[in-house]
Amino acid sequence: MFTYSSFEIAGAFALLRPILYTLLVANVLLFILNIVPRLKAKYLNSFIVLGASFLKVVIALQVVFFGAVVADELNLAGDTVGMILLMLIVGISALNILIYLISSKDT
Repeated sequence: MFTYSSFEIAGAFALLRPILYTLLVANVLLFILNIVPRLKAKYLNSFIVLGASFLKVVIALQVVFFGAVVADELNLAGDTVGMILLMLIVGISALNILIYLISSKDT
């Protein structure tokens, strides 16, 4: 039905999934920087951790919301994979903030 074959996968709008995967990878990299003490001392401060985590959550929320709007306009189903990725991004962002605040309180 569409000229671009990967607009939909199994009836669900999936064009915006790569953005969510990229945000998830960036969140995991921030998590790794956060748990390795030498990298944390060299590269991270509270502004970076809080700002990056908040920004990633806001971008992911907007991507999922506008993906749902586009899916509704194209009469496609919602993207459950996108929602799971959103929950992972929110969870890892919260974990990044908690780990940073708890470990910075100890030092």
